[in-house]
Amino acid sequence: MKTSNYRALFFIAALLSFPLASFAEPGTRINISLDEPARAFVLKEMRGLLLGLQQMTAALASDDMETVAKAAKPLGMQMMRNVPKSLMQKLPKEFRKLGSSVHRDFDMIAQDAQDLEDSQHTLTQLSATLAKCVACHAIYQITAESNESR
Repeated sequence: MKTSNYRALFFIAALLSFPLASFAEPGTRINISLDEPARAFVLKEMRGLLLGLQQMTAALASDDMETVAKAAKPLGMQMMRNVPKSLMQKLPKEFRKLGSSVHRDFDMIAQDAQDLEDSQHTLTQLSATLAKCVACHAIYQITAESNESR
């Protein structure tokens, strides 16, 4: 693997090691208050995205583009089809747009990994997608609804 690939992987790992909230001033994020089942659903989806990113990063380290494509595909728009409509209606429009963009990115990453088999291209795509994740986490905070707001 090229030195630039190692540098990109190191950058991604370093970025993920920082607490995401540190990118935003305390109290400046937009609060998305959800009932506990909806909040749990969103957080489970985010953990799935993080797991997929880890699988793609590991596959890129060994230049295994087939595994990259397999890890990226379920994170694409098909993942959004599992989101209940009632939950989608509770989420801010800009949050939904950013989320849709991330899922479309994963569809493109899966397709390009399969078709191009170019790890540098995929690393560039992952970097751009991760920037969206960082931006979203800096802008929004998912919290549980208090009993008083129900």
